Amino acid sequence: MKMKEIEQDIVEKSNQTLSGTEELASISKRAVAQMIDFTILGIIFVLITYQVKGVWLMMPGNHLWIIFDPICGVFLIAIFAYFIGMEGVFGFTLGKRITGIRVVGEQGEKITMNQSVKRNFCRLVDGIAIYIIGIKIAKGSLLVQRYGDRVAKTVVVRHNR
Repeated sequence: MKMKEIEQDIVEKSNQTLSGTEELASISKRAVAQMIDFTILGIIFVLITYQVKGVWLMMPGNHLWIIFDPICGVFLIAIFAYFIGMEGVFGFTLGKRITGIRVVGEQGEKITMNQSVKRNFCRLVDGIAIYIIGIKIAKGSLLVQRYGDRVAKTVVVRHNR
């Protein structure tokens, strides 16, 4: 079976098991959700940076080791923890919730924490060149799955509250 045939089979099975009110989320909705999430995280990080470093925005001269500072490492861990935790527990982040989308398994089931870890660590691949890689992969997928979704066997669907 070719990849497209396999994906088509999964789409048909997903459409049978997802509730009648859910459909796959568009790439643009997913992008807006991502922008909301990073805006929220960015505001929090700017406020923390000001409290810890005394500057609103860290420039190379403010970093402990020229291009990196331990606070940046903490922020990176916090970003992964936010996405993994929110999606693993609730199936959505604040950005996804605001845009009316959520992450589910390929058959429409709630995702596991393991799936959340897989899909979010794959952001390291999907996020290359401002998510151009992830967008390109998702556009070539019948299930609109980025690399992380394929690895974790998840899909992002519109969710009517």
